[in-house]
Formats: sequence, structure tokens, C-alpha cells
Amino acid sequence: MASYGFVIAAPFSCDVGCNDTSRGAPWSDCAGLPSVSPGPEWAPWYAEVLKTIDWARNETAAGTDPNFALIDWSVGVGIAGHSMGGQATTIAASAACTAKWNIRSAVLHHPFDGTVPGGNLGSNISVPTAGFASTGDDIWPMTQAIMNVSNARPTAYRNEVGWSHLEPVLVPPIENPLLATYTAAWFKVTLNGDSGTYHDLIFGSGPDSMCKHANMSGCYATQ
Repeated sequence: MASYGFVIAAPFSCDVGCNDTSRGAPWSDCAGLPSVSPGPEWAPWYAEVLKTIDWARNETAAGTDPNFALIDWSVGVGIAGHSMGGQATTIAASAACTAKWNIRSAVLHHPFDGTVPGGNLGSNISVPTAGFASTGDDIWPMTQAIMNVSNARPTAYRNEVGWSHLEPVLVPPIENPLLATYTAAWFKVTLNGDSGTYHDLIFGSGPDSMCKHANMSGCYATQ
């Protein structure tokens, strides 16, 4: 992702069994949504993506690390997450959170269940969102359900034949490095306004486009 010109910030402050007695508030409760499964003990983890944005802004303001000077905050923030992080990204993509943190685009990689007592988290998505799934994912095949109720535009969904739940995990054995290519292309279009090469990778019909480069069980991109 960084090789495409993006500054990447990822949380490393919370693992299984977080000790945040506030359960991540006020970051974790920005969406005002019902508790999601498996329970409130996950709330501190959901807060991490938004905490990371605040941390990056604070580091930029401090001016002590030249890497943060590379960030163009004017285009807004893109968020992406895998599995539990995908569910956290879905929550953070809701209107109340996107307005507060200037989030303008989201990508879901094999997200955890989007169903909550009040419905599906996908119905609250307020920014352009792409969802990536694969037929080999026998852990959380819920991506399409989340995307089907999203009213945000543009939107894209890809269910590629093969790959496991660990498709985005780039540690041996590496599964699909091209997932980063199409994720970067999505952000190039929705954050940077690209109307050329990256736009065609998502919305085009060429042999290297998102929906044509491999065997798909389902794929669409709607502008």
C-alpha cells in the first residue's frame, strides 16, 4: 500500500483481552450503534482505527517526525480492515464517525459479521466502500451481506474464487498480493479522484480489472 504513495498508520496498542476500562470510549461509541457480537469486550478494539487517526493528526501537528509531513489531510482519510478489523471499519464508516474523523473512503477485507440487533451494520455506511471476499473463506463469508445494504456510492464488491480468510495476510505463505493493488486503486479513485489507470482497475472491463483478472463468483463496481 505504501508503495502506491499512501502513508499507512496501523494500530498496535490493543490485542486480545484489552485492558481499557472505558471500553474504548469515546472512540468506540461514535456510531451510536447496538453492541455487536461477540460482546462489549471487543469495544476497545473497535476504537483502535479512530484512535490511530487521532494519533497521526497529533504527530503531524507536533512536527517532529518528517513522515507525517507527507500526509495530505485535505483529501480525507481512508480506512481498511480485515476480519475483526473489517467489522471495526464498517462501524467507523457510519455517518457519525466519518463526519468527526473526516473519513472519506473504506475497504473491507473479509469482515466479521455485520449483523446487530437493529439490523445490518452495512446500512449505516456513509462513504464509498469496497468489500473483498473469496469463496475459500469458511470463517466469515458475510462481506456480501454487508455490501448489499450499503447505500454509499461508489461501491464495489469482489468475491474471487479461491483464497482463504487469510487472503490479506502477507506473511508466508503469502496468498494474494494483488489485494493490495485493488485496495490502493480504490483509494486512488475515491480519495485522490483518479480517472485513469486506477479508475479502470476498479470500474473497467480490461483483463487486469478487479472483476476480470481472475475467476469470480461475484463482482461489481457501481459509480
